[in-house]
Amino acid sequence: MCLSLKTKNGWSEPQNLGPTVNTDFWESSPSISPDKRAIYFASGRAGGFGGRDIYVMEMRKNGKWSKPKNLGEGINTPADEDSPFIAMDNKTLYYSTNGEKSIGGFDIMKSTMTEDSTWVEGTNMGYPFNSCNDDIFYTTTLDGKRGYMTSYR
Repeated sequence: MCLSLKTKNGWSEPQNLGPTVNTDFWESSPSISPDKRAIYFASGRAGGFGGRDIYVMEMRKNGKWSKPKNLGEGINTPADEDSPFIAMDNKTLYYSTNGEKSIGGFDIMKSTMTEDSTWVEGTNMGYPFNSCNDDIFYTTTLDGKRGYMTSYR
């Protein structure tokens, strides 16, 4: 993965995030936090809870990214998680899973970060938002009043 940020003059030059995130495993769907201090992404790297898990890298005080940290079993399952999106409040995470909480295929889930920076177990957004097919890649407008998603219906 590479990172490019929007500036007043356009987009910054892409910055390769290096071998800690660009491994030989499947990695995709990066979402940078509104404060630009965290990047959430999906990865099939070894050591997770299942096929693909959600990870985060945080910006350190020295301007370097931390090593990826697995968000834990409240978010990740023995199945696949994908398409993380961190909302404008910097504490609401939307992502998709095809785990046991899914009503079919991938479903969009929601979790919130607690005061101690842990994640509440994800909850299914439910029907009719989710269907028995793949519902994935949810994002909101800046004001959070509208959301957009991809669904194979």
